[in-house]
Amino acid sequence: MSIGIRVKRRPAPRRGATDSDDYNATADELANDLTAMVTEVNAQGADIDRAHMIRFQETAALRAQMDRVIAERQIRNTFDAAAGDPITTVVDFRGFLGPDFEVLYTGLDQARRARVEPLYGQVLLPYNYVVNPVYGTDPDTGDVVLPGTVETEVTGYDQSGTAVSGTKKHAVNGNNQDYWFRTVRFPVSSDVDYVEAEYQLNIPTVFTTSVNMVTLHPFPLGLVDITEIKYSSGSGDPTTDLPGFSAVNCASFQRWHFADVTMTKIKVKLRQRHFVEENGFKVFYLGLQELLLHLVDFDRTANTGSGPLGPTDGNGVVVRVDAPTGYTFNQITRFASSPTYAVPASDNKLYYRIYSDSSLSTLQWNGWTDPAPQDAAVDLSALGLSSIYVVLTAEWDDSNSVSPVAENFALRFTVQ
Repeated sequence: MSIGIRVKRRPAPRRGATDSDDYNATADELANDLTAMVTEVNAQGADIDRAHMIRFQETAALRAQMDRVIAERQIRNTFDAAAGDPITTVVDFRGFLGPDFEVLYTGLDQARRARVEPLYGQVLLPYNYVVNPVYGTDPDTGDVVLPGTVETEVTGYDQSGTAVSGTKKHAVNGNNQDYWFRTVRFPVSSDVDYVEAEYQLNIPTVFTTSVNMVTLHPFPLGLVDITEIKYSSGSGDPTTDLPGFSAVNCASFQRWHFADVTMTKIKVKLRQRHFVEENGFKVFYLGLQELLLHLVDFDRTANTGSGPLGPTDGNGVVVRVDAPTGYTFNQITRFASSPTYAVPASDNKLYYRIYSDSSLSTLQWNGWTDPAPQDAAVDLSALGLSSIYVVLTAEWDDSNSVSPVAENFALRFTVQ
């Protein structure tokens, strides 16, 4: 709702009496305008309060649904245990806690802890420092400074819809409260089922153009597909695929790591297949909350060149995996990870070990030297263990000049 100002300017004579009718009319108009503004502000405040309440209720409903899924999984595990069937536990690093596991740093020195990023579901080496080649920080105020040389371009593929695009630089200004989005509107009867847009950032030359990490937060989160990311290292158009990228449907928070590249331009192609009906129109929203480029210097001290370090010497994380209540571990019959855990013929600098104690003194399985559990089951039947400890360690990958990135692992086991 917009507010129209109704008060009129009525010049008062320089000398002589003023007209009381003019004075009263002006006062009435001011009062009416103030009343209208206060009413609108109160209405907007009520709308914000209502939106917050709706979001709270929706979040609570989602939390309740998640709790039900967790409870069902725990019950299913208990049923499987009672029937003697195998149980599968998947540890995904998008969270520190699951129904049957917890991510810990037990037994690891502070200087030897891997970096766990639950927002992106990644475990990697610690950072020494980070440089952003798009914006800088004012040393006096600490404010983010976006150089005037930052250039952004948007190309829409709107299929004859009516498009309105927001402020493009909001996607790259380092402010999480801002975002760029594009609205594309069609008649409600339209059979258009998606729209696309390309967002291109030209990196300012005042900062370094070396990049080894790209972060992307689409808008709306979880409803937009990322179909292409390309970059260029010179003055030409972006035509080189971003290393490690593959298309992501219904994308959430995304982050890619790769060896240093020179990057002068980057282009992201988005697709929106979800629409809403607003005021008799079919409306698509798509955009970016954040497109972040970084040059990260990783910790490289845990690099042996061949094979893993000890469990407390590499940059690591510990995951406690629990058997269903009232049961103990019998055998581990399968282990898998993403990416696939290291074997001597293909050393990706990610190493897994399984211990029977939280002090990490009694090794039960070494992913580097022992057969995979699917080839030779790990027998724990005599130990009476209700919990086991999986240690993941990471070391700098010299051959590829990257930090390894672990996303998840899974265990299949039987209990007794």
